Amino acid sequence: MRSRKWGTAFIMPILAATIGTGLFLGGKIPVQADAEKKTVKVAVIDYPNYLQMEPDGSVYGLAYEYLQKIKEYTGWQYDFIEMSFTDATAAIKAGEIDILPGCQYTQKREKECDFSESSMGQGGTVLCTLLDNQDYRFNDYAGYEGMRISCLKGSARIKQTQELFDRYGTHVIMVEYETDEACKKALEDGKVDAVMMSSIRCEKQYKIIARMKTTPLYFMLNQEKPELKTQIDQAMNQIIMESPYYILELDRRYYGNMQTEIPLTKEEADYVDQAAGINIALFTDMRPMEYYDETAGKFRGIVPDSLEQISAYTGLKFHYIAREDASKLCKQLEDDTIQAVGAVTASSAQGTMPVRLTDRFYTNTVTAVMNNTLTAYETDGCTASIAGTMPELVNALDAMRLQNVVCQDDLKSCVEAVNNGEYDLTLIPTYCVDDIINHSYYRKLMTYPLPDSGYAYYIGVAEGTDPRLCTVLNKGIAAISEEDHNAMVVNNLINSQKPDTIRDLIYQNLYLVFGLLVFFLGIIAIAAIVVLLIRTDSNKKMRLAMKQAQAASEAKSDFLTRMSHDMRTPMNAVLGFTRLAQAEKDVPDHIRDYLQKIDVSGTHLLKLLNDILNMTKIEQGRIQLQEEKVNIKEFLQNVTKAFEAQAVLKDITLNIHQDSVKTEWIYMDEGRARQIYSNLLSNAIQFSDKGSEICWNVTELPGEDGKATFISEIIDHGCGMS
Repeated sequence: MRSRKWGTAFIMPILAATIGTGLFLGGKIPVQADAEKKTVKVAVIDYPNYLQMEPDGSVYGLAYEYLQKIKEYTGWQYDFIEMSFTDATAAIKAGEIDILPGCQYTQKREKECDFSESSMGQGGTVLCTLLDNQDYRFNDYAGYEGMRISCLKGSARIKQTQELFDRYGTHVIMVEYETDEACKKALEDGKVDAVMMSSIRCEKQYKIIARMKTTPLYFMLNQEKPELKTQIDQAMNQIIMESPYYILELDRRYYGNMQTEIPLTKEEADYVDQAAGINIALFTDMRPMEYYDETAGKFRGIVPDSLEQISAYTGLKFHYIAREDASKLCKQLEDDTIQAVGAVTASSAQGTMPVRLTDRFYTNTVTAVMNNTLTAYETDGCTASIAGTMPELVNALDAMRLQNVVCQDDLKSCVEAVNNGEYDLTLIPTYCVDDIINHSYYRKLMTYPLPDSGYAYYIGVAEGTDPRLCTVLNKGIAAISEEDHNAMVVNNLINSQKPDTIRDLIYQNLYLVFGLLVFFLGIIAIAAIVVLLIRTDSNKKMRLAMKQAQAASEAKSDFLTRMSHDMRTPMNAVLGFTRLAQAEKDVPDHIRDYLQKIDVSGTHLLKLLNDILNMTKIEQGRIQLQEEKVNIKEFLQNVTKAFEAQAVLKDITLNIHQDSVKTEWIYMDEGRARQIYSNLLSNAIQFSDKGSEICWNVTELPGEDGKATFISEIIDHGCGMS
């Protein structure tokens, strides 16, 4: 699947606003929006490095890290349950668990379980010995004659492995054990020569001497919960689009240091041990073969991936350097600044580069790119443009026997010239077709793969470098399995394409963009006419509106001033008699508590009346805070007590938590603070259900220079105000 990243800042929002289409703009898009997080039960089979549970209950490994990545998109919570593989498969069929990571797909299993659409990596059968065993070489099946191999009883891998050895005419003895641990112990005790296991069960104390058939691994899912499959598929697709190398990087992190034996001679092994690092020159923009990824800050492509595999097999360490032009490159090879060059063809190296070629590691073909007006290129009048710096393309063009040929500097210039009608055709490497041609503004171009145009890529080793480097590289190239090679090629062909440009987006939506321009120009013209019409009488209406607003404001201020002044007299009486009642000696405690609450609330109301008297300042935006010394704890308790009766009537529990408040006295405008918190508490009680709880959490943060910061949270479970 190819991911198109819509990065334009101005076209896409216009399209979305006009036609109501939700276009994908990149970035993380959560798959699940449920308010309540879902708990998913995951089986842990205890495979070291893959998914293992420690005695303290913590879980780690490749599959665990992948599940945590999926959690970013689904919002799931995990309940990890340790069990055997047999018990796990039975539990997932019975609906007792939801996910079993790292399973092979079979038609039989599909009848009872679901599987993720995308794989979570590759697994396969490996043959391992102890690290210090020097008797066997990598994939040397003839040398395994008479080998005793421990294996898990009843495993389907036994038949596959036996058939493989039979094809090589090699006789081995398969010794079956009940558990993985028994298989490994038999190897450690010397009862067998090697152990056969799944690659995801391999551990660092073993050395891989053979890699057999690889198969994709999937998440096995509870079939009774189809929503799990939908959510995990969406999350995995998003991960693949955003981080194409995520699975590969996980595999390298957890299994990249597993030792794999290849048949190096003692001299070759000594060279590897002594080599500090091989400097290898790579192109910075030769997708998908080799290129520099600015975002990741490293080289990527088929060549770097192949070299990483070779490094894992041989122990060679590579340092990548940007490749210079031909003259500088030759000088670097001669003075040993670099020891090798990536992605070299025989024709490009011949007579121009002081290198020896390794064995072939990739084969490519040539594709003709033609204007759709061209009916046949076998004509004397056909013109062609060619990148003269690529001899393999020149050779292919010579075979076509065209007469009118012009050389240009690079492939894109040639394609652009054909697209503009300057030439009839050009040739490009087939692997470049998607990267160069797959743009909307090239839609009138046709591509035609040329038959018998194959050519090979090699690694060029400097002639002055130790010849053992070339032989070790050849053995590393030979050790890369066909499955791994194909996976690298496909992965890079899919994921090395550049994101669409503004030019792409315009050409893909040419008619729509034109229509939008006409539409918005029309809107602007209409808006201009409306503004001119409205402006003629806007001043008159504005003056009238200002007079009306001023009169209304004066009337409002006069009314509020009179009302607040008249209310202060009875309010002072209420407070005065309340305080006289509090001064009485024989007042019961609960009545005294009521009187105190009346006093607190009345004082707050009196301050509000004073604010109304100051309405002129409010309207002019010049309210002044009246700072005064306040006991913060008493203030919080008083505000809370004022609402206890209201809370009791609705059977609501009102709690205040102020344990972290250490400062006792502070300066603040007590009246305004009381007004704010009173409004919040009043709303919380009003909108909370009967029998619920309201918590007021007050936290003091450390401060400097005699200052402190307080954070207040009033938490209720009501329906809210919006």
